[in-house]
Parts: sequence; C-alpha cells; structure tokens
Amino acid sequence: MENIITEKNLQVGSMEELINIFGSFDENVKIIEGQLNIKVINRDMELKLIGEEKDVANGEKIFNILIDLVRHGEIINEQNVRYVISTVLAGEEERLKEITNDYICITAKGKIIKPKTLGQREYIK
Repeated sequence: MENIITEKNLQVGSMEELINIFGSFDENVKIIEGQLNIKVINRDMELKLIGEEKDVANGEKIFNILIDLVRHGEIINEQNVRYVISTVLAGEEERLKEITNDYICITAKGKIIKPKTLGQREYIK
C-alpha cells in the first residue's frame, strides 16, 4: 500500500500567535516536524502542513491546540509542545481542552494560576 502525501492549510489569527507557537529559532515547529515527519511552511498567517495523511491530521490537531493555548494566555515552550504531541498521539487531545478552561486563582498582579498537565488537573481536583 502506497503512502499518500497530503496538504492541510491552517489560519493563524495574528503574528504574535505565530511567533509564540513557532518559538525561538522555530524550535517548537522543528520538534513537531521531527516527531510527526511532516513539513510546516508559514506563508502570510497561514500554515501549510505537508506529509502523510495521518501525520498531517495529527499536526492539525496539535497546532489547533497550541493556537487555543496561546489565545488563553499561555506562552508556548518545548515542554508544552512535547506534552501536546504525546497527548495527541495517545488519542487524548479532547482532554486537553479541560486544562485551558480551568484555573485555580488569579494573583494580585493578574497572573492566572492553572494546571499545565492533565495530571496536575487531577491532583487539584
């Protein structure tokens, strides 16, 4: 059976979101490309994912989750990226939405304190 190469385009809302998701020297995207064996191309606020169909579908899920995290005020780092990748590859991406909506408290300076992993969320419950 032949592997079918496919493409998927994703819109990103702002340059700030894109910069946050890509990370310093595009390190976050390089991690995703390496883990999923896909190519990610950035063109005018649009990401093009190229690779085998299943890998591109997982890449789409990962980028949508990362975009959602950025919109909820998260700063994306290598740890976030690797956690999202492992969760998506385990088929538990729906549970990640629980984290983005939960928060424990807001500090006097306005910083939101919230769990960063599903394990932390369970511990707090």
